[in-house]
Amino acid sequence: HIEAGLRSFNRGMPEELNRVIVDHISDYLFCPTKTSVNNLKAENIKKNVYLVGDVMYDSVCHSLPIARKKSDILKKLNLLPNNYYLLTIHRADNTSDRTTLKNILCSLDNLDLPVIFPVHPRTRKFLAGSFKPKKRLSLIAPISYLDMLILEENSKAIFTDSGGVQKEAYIFK
Repeated sequence: HIEAGLRSFNRGMPEELNRVIVDHISDYLFCPTKTSVNNLKAENIKKNVYLVGDVMYDSVCHSLPIARKKSDILKKLNLLPNNYYLLTIHRADNTSDRTTLKNILCSLDNLDLPVIFPVHPRTRKFLAGSFKPKKRLSLIAPISYLDMLILEENSKAIFTDSGGVQKEAYIFK
């Protein structure tokens, strides 16, 4: 299991249950951090556990130079670096209740800069034409990983419920 030992300690998240189960049935566990190694030890998993580093960090380091050469997303969306926010929302807690989702989107629609929102298909399903931004929020189609890296790298801030995007935001500081 690559990225073994990662824990949110929120058993209400399907991903958390999957992580725990996969760690307990895997023959080899490749951990990104010392904390993840310690999490496995706390669950009495000690055999074939390897501290190997963070594959997401490696992916960003490898892919960012390619993205900088190939992506034209800033030009396509007419954006300047550090002059917009980036938004992703996909978790059921935030999307399955239309009122909750509308409240989140209305709040972000009132920010001081444009908010770019590549809409996850799950989220688009719950919006179903019931929300139309009035000010700063731009709902766009899903984008490629390389375009996402460029949007993340150049945004003023990122609003997200995605663990992966949180980690990439941390990498980009």
